[in-house]
Amino acid sequence: MKLVDDSYFSQTGIIETIESEIDGSTSNIAFRARFKNPDGIIKHGSSGKIILTKKLKSIYLVPQKSTFEIQDKVFIYAVKSDSTLY
Repeated sequence: MKLVDDSYFSQTGIIETIESEIDGSTSNIAFRARFKNPDGIIKHGSSGKIILTKKLKSIYLVPQKSTFEIQDKVFIYAVKSDSTLY
């Protein structure tokens, strides 16, 4: 976690919950992470910038409003180079 003074918190954390939508006005997404805090540096409910270090390959990020759902399955369309859909 990056702290307000641009230093990094010494402990790694675990993400517990993530909101389902990105805030359109700020491009932020809210989530909760839990950190060990042996020195009491961070306070309950504090905010910070979380740095994710795991790289994901072959991932597509699709806005939820660009999807549709039919019987508990979520679908998207992909456009091929000839302008037809997959």
